[in-house]
Amino acid sequence: SGRRPKSRNPRDRPVEPTAGDIEHPPSDEGSDPLAGIVRRLSAWGREVAGSNATSDELSRSLKFIDDAVLEAFDAYRSRLEQGEETDELTGATQELVTVSVAVEEALKEAAREEADPGKKAEIINILSRRRSAKPKGSRRAEAG
Repeated sequence: SGRRPKSRNPRDRPVEPTAGDIEHPPSDEGSDPLAGIVRRLSAWGREVAGSNATSDELSRSLKFIDDAVLEAFDAYRSRLEQGEETDELTGATQELVTVSVAVEEALKEAAREEADPGKKAEIINILSRRRSAKPKGSRRAEAG
């Protein structure tokens, strides 16, 4: 594939975002604070996907992102039931779902490069559990 270097160096970024990564919105951020947090998580996830992270680091990051997607979907449903505006949160959540797919692809590539049959089986197990746990509506978000 040529996208990733063959040697795997540990990243200097944490596997989970720090409070500083998500707390302070940029000045051009929209009006929805939750959507802003989800967008900052997406930016962090893009960094993770493009890094030289190991498959272990990527799988922990993917779990963190998937948990955030589920929470964002829950917040979306709650707002919808209360008749609140959801457009900004919807867009941010769709962006995070797209990022989760990029991290998943990086995870598959890392597992191939590490060439450990036991590790590959573990990654396949993680990804199959992840697919079965996706919230309803996430397929639509992925396609969009």
